[in-house]
Amino acid sequence: MIERQKGWSASDFFRGLRAFPRIRVVLTTGPSVYEAICVPSDFRFQAGHLNAMTPEYHWHIDVSRFGFVRSWDELHARSDRRVLFFSLHEHQEAEAFLRIYIYRPPRQPFGEEIEDAFMRMHRAFEMGRKLLPHGPTTED
Repeated sequence: MIERQKGWSASDFFRGLRAFPRIRVVLTTGPSVYEAICVPSDFRFQAGHLNAMTPEYHWHIDVSRFGFVRSWDELHARSDRRVLFFSLHEHQEAEAFLRIYIYRPPRQPFGEEIEDAFMRMHRAFEMGRKLLPHGPTTED
């Protein structure tokens, strides 16, 4: 995991997710909660969007509207199990538009390598961090 001296971009964040074999992406909209277990993949930028596409899913994020990330290490309210996740926001004051949980099988602990990878990113994002604007120098 490499943190750029000047900060983190959307590219840097999504590159960091590759350290995790699987992630659980949670989207809440209105009365609906949608969850999907995904394998982080390669991505490209086109027309202002970060595009990660695999046979299982297509994921498109308007990078001009993805400006802030915060990480969390807490106990889940219903299960009382430890959860590690990132919340993605348009800006610091905005509600999260997406949460990305580090996946682990039911009733299993996080593996040491996975926990270490999360903690490296957590040091950068636990207080919340504004992302660098996307531009030619941050493209994958």
